[in-house]
Amino acid sequence: MRICNLLVLLLAMTGGAWAQNHTESFLLGGSSIQVLKGTGTFSTLYDNPGDVHGIVNDVDNKHIVFGERINKGWFRLDPATGLWTTIVADTIAFDYPTEITIDHNGDYIVATSDITWTYGLYRIRGGSFTTITTTVRMGIRGSFNVGMVRDVDTGHFVLQTYGGTPAPHPLVSIAPDGTFTTIIATYSTLGKPRYQLAQDMRTSDFYVGGSDPNQGFLVQVTKAGTSTVVATSPDLNAFTVLAADRASSPAARLVHPYRNSLYYTDLNTFTVTSVAVNGFSVSPRSLTIDRSRNIQTVLTAPGTFALNFSFPGTPGLGYAAGLTLSGIRPGITLADGRTILANPDWLLTLTVGNNLQPIFNPGPGLLDSGGEARGSINLTSLPSPLGITVHLVAVVLDPNASLGIATIADPWVMVL
Repeated sequence: MRICNLLVLLLAMTGGAWAQNHTESFLLGGSSIQVLKGTGTFSTLYDNPGDVHGIVNDVDNKHIVFGERINKGWFRLDPATGLWTTIVADTIAFDYPTEITIDHNGDYIVATSDITWTYGLYRIRGGSFTTITTTVRMGIRGSFNVGMVRDVDTGHFVLQTYGGTPAPHPLVSIAPDGTFTTIIATYSTLGKPRYQLAQDMRTSDFYVGGSDPNQGFLVQVTKAGTSTVVATSPDLNAFTVLAADRASSPAARLVHPYRNSLYYTDLNTFTVTSVAVNGFSVSPRSLTIDRSRNIQTVLTAPGTFALNFSFPGTPGLGYAAGLTLSGIRPGITLADGRTILANPDWLLTLTVGNNLQPIFNPGPGLLDSGGEARGSINLTSLPSPLGITVHLVAVVLDPNASLGIATIADPWVMVL
């Protein structure tokens, strides 16, 4: 497998084309949790009277974690049974759950309003929670109910806030220690931002959906603090919730459904297309690509991480994984127009070649019957903290695919 891993890196760097397995199902959270397929058909996993706000694939890439207003907390749904369990509930702190992401420790990072309508960002670990920051601490007027992503470059939590009308709607980047910077003070003067935020990993740009009395609109926000309205729609809800397609997709695009339409926006041309939804789908407040958590790290002890690989569409195949210190852009451009978001450096060469154990153990090199594998990262022999940012990447090998490679995972950022 070591020779095979090195071959993968060589093939990638020579620019050969390969096939990519796409995830064409999306998880929607609203008055129910639904799976919406790219064909426009959907199924309901859980009918929810409390209105789901915030939804993610859990660290195992099987269960679903969501926030809910009636039970005032964060919950874990088993799609196979439709049953859910409580992660943590609190009638004071979690009066109005809104957004959720998962960090490199495997902790849930959630945005919510407390019972006094002060919005906060919290860390949930082991059934308890701690405060990262609040709008009061930050000294800003606004609510964290418009969208959050974990920045693929820094691991910080980027939130689009809503400050009422009229008011600025700042886009802020919050570090794990609660310190923050304002990326842009007002994202647009056209109208108000809606429910979710997306990031294009290939450019680092953020996208915010909004609406005014006449139209829905999509705004591109750069990290330099500039904003541009790049698309509009007569459907006021066209850009209500947003998710970025896989970074390795040949055509960069956003996905944004609402009830009877599944919309796509091409991020090169900003052309909006749609697929008719068969029946009346949910009015979503949150969206994510179904089972797209191909790489996840989980802190198991100080300096030690479990490394989870999950590729449910490719059971029993080989895979290769590595780390880079050099960032993810421009990455490795392939002949078919896709990109492996990892810049080649000495660390990538060592880790893809499986030559940095026990610090980086990529696991068995073969996915099991469920398309999963486990490895580990052990930093106990190194100074702590290291003060570095690394990115983890992985590809799945398939002898029937062009050049023997099937799937490219999105990069995963760790701040060590």
